Amino acid sequence: MAALAAIGAAVLVAFPVSGGLRPQALQTGAQAGLPFGAGEPSAAAPTTNPTQTPQVTPTAQATPTPQAIPGDPAETVVQFYRLVQRHQFGNAAQLWSEQMQADYPPAEFIDQRFAQTRQLKLREARVIASDGGVATVAVDVVEVAADARRRWAGTWQLVLTPAGWLLNQPNLGAFSPGSGD
Repeated sequence: MAALAAIGAAVLVAFPVSGGLRPQALQTGAQAGLPFGAGEPSAAAPTTNPTQTPQVTPTAQATPTPQAIPGDPAETVVQFYRLVQRHQFGNAAQLWSEQMQADYPPAEFIDQRFAQTRQLKLREARVIASDGGVATVAVDVVEVAADARRRWAGTWQLVLTPAGWLLNQPNLGAFSPGSGD
């Protein structure tokens, strides 16, 4: 479990904002107090002649498969964490390179690691290096989980593939208490 927690530092949130960086927090619909797609019910005007109400069969809506972002490595990191925040772990894993998935099996390092995460808050996210097909994105994140609040900082290495940028190697660590949190 300690190994899982240590590696868990590797997968945290980054949200670049055009014109600079600004902290943001993500909430799922349930955390915001509303189910996804909730809205005000609509009422039909009454008719004088009763009619039979047609039966409507709900259809499942497919979740779009995530695609790597071709031009911006930071945007791939954003997409990954949006999916993690929504607990769409299978889709999030598709934004990891084959090497990342081999080194950090997603069932353990995404599914289990983020199952109890309630909120992720950006403190910093920026591309600090880019050379050909490799980029480094600096991140500084606060995570609120069921049992604790933690701050993580470091970098993500991304690789450019024919499909676009994919997360390839984490280098993140926990801030200790009193380290400017």
